[in-house]
Amino acid sequence: MAEKLTGKTLEQIMTEIEKALNEKPEPMKGLKATFQFDIKEEGSYQLQIADGKAMITSELEDTPDCTLQLSFPNFCKFLSGEMKGTAAFMTGKLKVQGDVSKALKLESLLKEFDFPV
Repeated sequence: MAEKLTGKTLEQIMTEIEKALNEKPEPMKGLKATFQFDIKEEGSYQLQIADGKAMITSELEDTPDCTLQLSFPNFCKFLSGEMKGTAAFMTGKLKVQGDVSKALKLESLLKEFDFPV
């Protein structure tokens, strides 16, 4: 079980995500993608997944397959599963640029982990 996200910085949360994904790589099997998170007033990070490994960086090196734009509180809710991606998209809380199917795959992947708010 991952530690609570409440009170953590975006950088700390990204470190938690990378650690959790690499400790349990099975759900990433066969996935090759770069996801970019643009978190309003906090910053941008990329999650690069390839060969069953995840790497998170604040260096925006790759062209992302999809970019998710949302606020920090909504990012935490999305990560914990409290806010569903489709509903957030439909209500304007989440904006997705690029490959929407990859964004859905990301949501499915994150459901495999426990990121409590």
